[in-house]
Amino acid sequence: YEGNLLALAQALERLALLWPDGKLTLPRVEQAVNDAAHFTPYHWVDALLAGKSKRVLHVLQQLRLEGCEPAILLRTLQRELLLLVTLKRQSTHTTLRSLFDKHRVWQNRRQLLSDALARLSGEQLRQAVTLLTRAELTFKQDYGHDVWPELESLSLLLCHKALADVFIDG
Repeated sequence: YEGNLLALAQALERLALLWPDGKLTLPRVEQAVNDAAHFTPYHWVDALLAGKSKRVLHVLQQLRLEGCEPAILLRTLQRELLLLVTLKRQSTHTTLRSLFDKHRVWQNRRQLLSDALARLSGEQLRQAVTLLTRAELTFKQDYGHDVWPELESLSLLLCHKALADVFIDG
């Protein structure tokens, strides 16, 4: 609620309505704030790059509940994933700083990308591209198919959580 006193006042009123007994514990406040939070696909990608699996899954769930189109998530992730692959390949003979400048990566994104590059191997990035490709093809060819499980698998893989080969090899 940085700089948004109206939103803070509304949140406090909501808490008073949710718990009229006046007993506001930290877990109650955290639950109410997290459930009321509005996320964008960029919040999801930032959590992915940071490797925060619990936050990633929470943001993804909220995006799904808000009716976010999977196509938007797929496209947003595709852009970041291809940048990671490119940076990983080129970083063997060029400094990350030079690569960030070359690819016009904003200063506030550089640490997130650096952390992701340090955490993820080339093989994990390859697996993520494979999963992303499969999810996108499924989404475009069979519009009725639910791609949210694939988005969850991708999320966990990019947070460096081991996935069963059945998800990757299909």
